[in-house]
Amino acid sequence: MNVQLRDYQSEAMVKIRSSFKGGNKRVMVYSPTGSGKGELAVALAQLAQINGKKVLFLVHRKDLVKQQWERFAKYQIFPGVLQGQNTNKPHSSITVGSIQTFVSRKKFGWQFDFDMIIIDEAHLCGGGKQYHEFLRTHSNLPVIGLTATPFAKGLGKNMGWGRLFEDFVMVSTIQDLINKGFLVDCEIYAPSEPDLSKVRVVAGDYHQKQLGEAVNKTELVGDIVKHWFKLGDNKQTIVFATNIDHSKSIVQQFTAHGISAEHVDCYTKEEHRNRAIDRFRSGEIKILSNVALFAEGFDAPETACMILARPTRSLIRYIQMIGRVLRPAEGKEMAIVLDHSGSVSRLGFPTDDLPLHLDTGNAADAPKKENKPKEPKICVSCKYVDKRRQHTCPKCGFAPVAKTKGIEPIEGTLQKIVKMPHEAKQQIYSALVAFAAIKNYQSGWISHKFKRITGVWPRDLKPEPGPIPDFVHKIIISEQIKYSNSKKRAA
Repeated sequence: MNVQLRDYQSEAMVKIRSSFKGGNKRVMVYSPTGSGKGELAVALAQLAQINGKKVLFLVHRKDLVKQQWERFAKYQIFPGVLQGQNTNKPHSSITVGSIQTFVSRKKFGWQFDFDMIIIDEAHLCGGGKQYHEFLRTHSNLPVIGLTATPFAKGLGKNMGWGRLFEDFVMVSTIQDLINKGFLVDCEIYAPSEPDLSKVRVVAGDYHQKQLGEAVNKTELVGDIVKHWFKLGDNKQTIVFATNIDHSKSIVQQFTAHGISAEHVDCYTKEEHRNRAIDRFRSGEIKILSNVALFAEGFDAPETACMILARPTRSLIRYIQMIGRVLRPAEGKEMAIVLDHSGSVSRLGFPTDDLPLHLDTGNAADAPKKENKPKEPKICVSCKYVDKRRQHTCPKCGFAPVAKTKGIEPIEGTLQKIVKMPHEAKQQIYSALVAFAAIKNYQSGWISHKFKRITGVWPRDLKPEPGPIPDFVHKIIISEQIKYSNSKKRAA
């Protein structure tokens, strides 16, 4: 049974074949979550099989081996399996395997006799030593990497034996898929942000333990439940929490309010995890909470609401998580994202332009970006913007007292974030640049004023002055009046 490909998938097949004919050996393919990446993989393997080639389909998790095997079986293709104790007919014309099992078998003299390799979640190749060694060893074979997040560091890096991936093929974009009805759009609501100023950043994302301590507080969890009742519309909801304790706390709060909820994690037995997912898909469970287990490979189109209770600076993790709710389903016209982390403010909408290029590891090869100054510190007393970020405000002398440990009430209301076209953002940003130049305001004032107007921090905008529209001028004057009145009341 052949896979019925959509137009954009068929076009991608032509581009991939053309790339190999052009002399490339390793091709990275960008296929957004919900675009039919699994079906594209089946079609690629089928085509290779027809041409007498043996294909190895590699994944990085045990559950993904099972998932992809079942996807092949749907088309009456029954691959061999190369995965631990589940290994069966590992030299079939099509074999699904895990990179971990392959590496361990290779150490004991297991013979590789495949003609083509397909790697799922191929963004992991950028920093994965096992993948590096695997691709080096088989650098003479054609390799197709599939991912919804191709902007991981090092995917186009020169490894000495060749570039990790040599060419880039785009299947479609999230916005195009929404326009064509293959994905649904989402409404995003952003709350007050937790204080993450003391959370360290490690390897490009927040330190896991410190992040958990910063957000796992009763008032934050309560805030999540309150806003779900207000905005979640009783939809099937997946929660991404910071750590296991945080996830369990969220589930306890929901169940205390009479909402069926369940937590699963990497330590949950596979049988129990599968039953929980089945109950969620059937509607028996309304809330399914996890940490990062379902960021990849979780296919439940019924999911119409996502609670993002895990702050992240990683665009890859963010796109993977938010992609869980964009799949279409019967009666599902719009997904809802309740962002309790400030991640949307930092990383933008999932439909924004993504950095779709292979990172070579060389700064000279990356798209040119404007150097942005560090975000300044704003005095909570007089609102003075301090570029040097001193502890004591140089304007009014206020020095914030370190917070004591324990639970402190946090008030905040989710507000809908309306996506603004890039051109409109640039117009507002340029107007603020011009106004700041006239008033001799610091650069930090521009960023914070932009956030007040648009709800997000400025990203990829040119610091060029432009005309000041009347509505921007009114907002600035209104803010100044509020500030002046607050000073008078304080006096």
